[in-house]
Amino acid sequence: MSKLSRLDHLAVFLCTVTLLPCLVGCGDSASDGVLWVGRLGSDTVVVEGARQAGSRIDGTIVNVAAGLLVQRYEVDLDENGDVRALRSWTVPDLVTPLSPEAPPTLSVEMGRDSIRIIRSRPDGPEVSAIPAVEGAVPIFDAFFNNPMALMDVALQAAKARGDGKLKLYYLGSPGVEELPIREADSGRLSFPYVLASTYPMMAGARLRATLRDGGLTQFDARETTFKIVTDRDPWSDPLPLARRFEERGLGSGGISGMSPPRTASGHVGPVDIAVSYGQPSRRGRHIFPDVVPFGQVWRAGANAATEISFSADVLVEGQPVPAGSYSIWVVPGRQADTLILNKATRIWGVMYDAEQDLVRVPLRRELVQEPIESLTYSITPEAGAGRVALAWDDRRLSVLVEPADQAPNKVPTDSIDAGSTR
Repeated sequence: MSKLSRLDHLAVFLCTVTLLPCLVGCGDSASDGVLWVGRLGSDTVVVEGARQAGSRIDGTIVNVAAGLLVQRYEVDLDENGDVRALRSWTVPDLVTPLSPEAPPTLSVEMGRDSIRIIRSRPDGPEVSAIPAVEGAVPIFDAFFNNPMALMDVALQAAKARGDGKLKLYYLGSPGVEELPIREADSGRLSFPYVLASTYPMMAGARLRATLRDGGLTQFDARETTFKIVTDRDPWSDPLPLARRFEERGLGSGGISGMSPPRTASGHVGPVDIAVSYGQPSRRGRHIFPDVVPFGQVWRAGANAATEISFSADVLVEGQPVPAGSYSIWVVPGRQADTLILNKATRIWGVMYDAEQDLVRVPLRRELVQEPIESLTYSITPEAGAGRVALAWDDRRLSVLVEPADQAPNKVPTDSIDAGSTR
């Protein structure tokens, strides 16, 4: 007997747990459920199918958040339509289908006085609790991990209450967030990013949702660093989409595979320079300013913060920089762009701290005729010095780097106040 492919096992899994029968070709009609598709630019990265029968919502998510991942969930609603319980199963791989009797990876019980969270651990369940807030909805993540079915319930409940508040409990946070909702015409709503207090770079970011035809039709996270837009699409089988994930090689790399780690290295005189970064792609988008806004600090890459290292002291656009490693940040502008070298390293790309800035210098901008699909760094010698450049979409941004001991107007790097910001 030949071995089943990963996608064959996925089909077996979906049918075995008896979820989303019309998703996998077992149901009777398109009215049996709803399908949400999350896209990053022109590429599909998440697909979710769900159906409701009475007070139970069953759903399955296939995504590339952490490899080709399948997540099954069940939501129980009370007589008012509020969430009473949430259960979730994460499939560790697609080789061994999950048994319908398998205990949930995560359970959330929404009580009158407390919210009880039960996580499955190898040495036994881990139980925690927080105070309850009436009408709160538990969520995993505001983007690709969270079931859109839960976001739909939360948004419609907020609209029905009319109190202008979206009540979300982000699992792992100390309590329920009550987020103020702004409502525009045609069923469009917006609210602050639920983790803005954790990620200050996204303090002004808003999530946007559209409620039409009795439910959530679009969820827009483009103001966050995830950039994913989720739409309610006509009913279809998610397996071809999962197959596309696998064919594009995303099954093992996940989101990191979509913006793979890259390095660039070179020499400027006797100085070795290396840049490590995550490499995002255009995916049919116009980058500046649609994806990377003007006037805001950008990680100049994807995933972890971009880093640059110098083997010896250098001058960057005339500013002294001691040997060592730094994170790179860029502030794009309509007329001019700024490079920031920051002393914090080995951090995620939304954890920028201005107090750790070492230098800020202007970038030279060159526009290119043919759009550059993937962000690319380069180090190019130039008359005893060199240029460190990043190129993406319609432009190339670069700075002049000179060996400090060869520069004609050398500024001693030992005179730098390591705590100063320039």
